[in-house]
Amino acid sequence: MSELSITHHQSQEPENALPSQGQLALAVRAQLLAISSFKKGQEKTEEDWAEVDRMSAELATLRDQLDEARTRGRDDEETMSMPVGSLNLSERPAEVLARAQINTIGQLVEKSGDDLLSMTNMGQKAAEEIVLQLDLAEVSHSIEVL
Repeated sequence: MSELSITHHQSQEPENALPSQGQLALAVRAQLLAISSFKKGQEKTEEDWAEVDRMSAELATLRDQLDEARTRGRDDEETMSMPVGSLNLSERPAEVLARAQINTIGQLVEKSGDDLLSMTNMGQKAAEEIVLQLDLAEVSHSIEVL
């Protein structure tokens, strides 16, 4: 069986340092990808299913940590008044948000994942990019598009 788990590398930070929102978001996406691509088309053994269970438990822990990181993220007035363009979004999500007249980060974080996905020309990948960029910028939000 091939090892699909995501290993966490030790950094120079103190042991009790909490991972950033961006680090957690990337780890969640990596675990989801690993689980979804897990030996597609091959017969699964008991060991394989145990590995999926272990990865699912780790994913649940990572999601809990991400939720905690999001609640302690940046949500001050200055951050909420920053333009959406400061998130360094690619062309499609930036244009969709502009057409929807979402100009500030504050306006954006008021939306739900369903709100984003219902916008004209907003696809799953574009919505995921928005969430990832918010996480990397450590902006508090509750947008879920997974």
